[in-house]
Amino acid sequence: MHLHHQLLIEQRQRVATGFSLLELLLAASMGGLLCIVAADAMIAHLRSNASLEATERLRSDWSRTSHFIESEVALSERVLTSAESVNLNQCSTAIAADSEFRFALEIRRDLPPAIYFVRSNSDDAEQQVWNGSHSLFRCGPGIDQNGLYTDAITGSEQQAGAASRLVDGLGENCTLEVLTAAPVSKSLNFRLCLKGIGQQTFSGTASTYSRISPVFSYPNATSLCSDQDLSIEGFYKLSGGDSNSNTLAVPQGAVPADQDVLICGYGGGDTIEGSSANDVLEAGDLPGGTPPHPSADLNGQDGNDRLLGGKGDDTLNGGEGTMFWWEWTATTRWWAAAVKTGISQASVTTA
Repeated sequence: MHLHHQLLIEQRQRVATGFSLLELLLAASMGGLLCIVAADAMIAHLRSNASLEATERLRSDWSRTSHFIESEVALSERVLTSAESVNLNQCSTAIAADSEFRFALEIRRDLPPAIYFVRSNSDDAEQQVWNGSHSLFRCGPGIDQNGLYTDAITGSEQQAGAASRLVDGLGENCTLEVLTAAPVSKSLNFRLCLKGIGQQTFSGTASTYSRISPVFSYPNATSLCSDQDLSIEGFYKLSGGDSNSNTLAVPQGAVPADQDVLICGYGGGDTIEGSSANDVLEAGDLPGGTPPHPSADLNGQDGNDRLLGGKGDDTLNGGEGTMFWWEWTATTRWWAAAVKTGISQASVTTA
């Protein structure tokens, strides 16, 4: 009985005593260690997810940009990688030919070229926050919501195109590099590098080809001549000097055998001589459009020619090859009157 009483007293003393300080410290240390391990694992998981998301964003930006470039190259007729082959003044933004210009695309004869260039983000007038130090821009014909080109060249209504930012995230050593060596070609090989957050980059190369055959080589009822100093890609352009009667002809040896020719009169009754290539000859109209309208004489020579008369009694001579000609009417400016094929000295008088 005494032994049982002693055991009960010792048990009550142990229950009243509780955990020791050492036991509490050990338990707290183990709990803190477990929290640190769990927090470190969560931070590593979040960093991994952020890195994967940034990589996927870079890959997506690269894919969309390269797909846009490849799609427009596929719609174009020629790729121009030399700034000397392009009239950079067709863009409202001044482009440095030696440092900013990358390449241009001749899409259609009635559209200005699409010019791609790289520019520093520090030149941004809106002072927005952009990724990287540089961005890729495109300047050229607009694209409507249906994916169709706008801003066709229609005489004096042609305006200089505005530049649009395609993608940011470029840098001094991470940029768009054209690998095509030829200044004028039917293909484009390029390397595009984009920078992400921090030191992350994504780079890749792509190759694409333009159209083999032009889809819009000549105007149907639209004038290609303009009173602005604009070049029509794919044509050798020769313009009349004034509103007096002049003789306009391509200088001997100035045009390669495969180069098309565009000669623009000013409505003063010019005599326009074509070449052996495929020509577009336009008589033009005097400023103001008030009578009298002098008569012009257009001679297409060889090749497949398009002759556009003015408001006067013009004489259009197609020459050998195929001639498409248009005449002035009271209800509509140009009317496709006929097609003459293989006829020498085919003469048409427009009234």
